[in-house]
Amino acid sequence: MKFNVAVVLAAAALAAAPADAFARPFGVFSTRSGLKMSATTTDEVVVIPTTPIEGMRPGTSGLRKKVEVWQEKHYVENFIQSLIDTAVDSNGGKMLDTIVVAGDGRYYNDEAIQTISNICAANGIANIWIPQGGIMSTPAVSAVIRRRTESGGGEDGEGIAQGGVVLTAS
Repeated sequence: MKFNVAVVLAAAALAAAPADAFARPFGVFSTRSGLKMSATTTDEVVVIPTTPIEGMRPGTSGLRKKVEVWQEKHYVENFIQSLIDTAVDSNGGKMLDTIVVAGDGRYYNDEAIQTISNICAANGIANIWIPQGGIMSTPAVSAVIRRRTESGGGEDGEGIAQGGVVLTAS
């Protein structure tokens, strides 16, 4: 079974990202159990230097790897940090405000969402939208990004989320 990260944000830019984009240090919070994140935290951000990981080069359809690869030390952290760096570069150097993080509920979904949320929070992303249980279909995530406004409604193009990460095997 493969575990694919289909990235809604900056997917095309990632395919053209410089090789060193995957070698930058990333910040992490200490881990907590479950998928709950509080609005505030007193945890200290820890910077962990990394080096490029062989084969970590996503295309427009994401990065397809087996679960065992995603579970390797700092693999998820390194990949998500590279996505954030690329998205910030594509956003004129401004950090993203709001992203959606969800998956289809397969094995390793909960752990990956927790890690992704910690990396996003450590980078200063203010709003990380995670559906109940972390489960949401790819079309639903796309709709939320395109349409979800502060009031909960909206038309295409009115969404306030700048992107998202979808964990899926498809």
